[in-house]
Amino acid sequence: MTNIIIIDLETTGLSSDKHEIIEIGAVNTTTSETFECKVHPLRIKEADPESLKINGYNKIEWEEAFSLSNALKLLNEFVGVNQPYFMAYNALFDLSFLEKAYRDCALPWPFHYHKLDLLTIAWDRLEKGLSLELKNVASVLGVSPESAVHHALAGAECAYQIYKKLI
Repeated sequence: MTNIIIIDLETTGLSSDKHEIIEIGAVNTTTSETFECKVHPLRIKEADPESLKINGYNKIEWEEAFSLSNALKLLNEFVGVNQPYFMAYNALFDLSFLEKAYRDCALPWPFHYHKLDLLTIAWDRLEKGLSLELKNVASVLGVSPESAVHHALAGAECAYQIYKKLI
């Protein structure tokens, strides 16, 4: 069985060049083990207020967050050395932030070079014309969607449930 890690990120905005990762969530599809980590933003003044509202950022909950470098080191420990496949719902978004973060921190990329996009799998397997927002796909498949306030682990777990239904 192929080992896949489903990743979800919360960020301070939509641009990986301008904004930052503030939360990482992951699920190992082989073991169902989970990973969750808050990341301390360094440039919160550049954040998009709407993004912060969506992901529920508040300074108090992030006081004990990890530096980006330490968060990625912890993620590497969770991922392990076997280079599992990276998967995300709308993988391009999460990849743009995560690949930049690994480059900026000069840390080794822990995943296999192939990447998987769960949104593309949903597009292929579900009725055409369906809105492919995560909450809509979850609803169609009978999976509990994320709450109104997004958290990375909740997003990764929702994507994992969708993955199990689609695969």
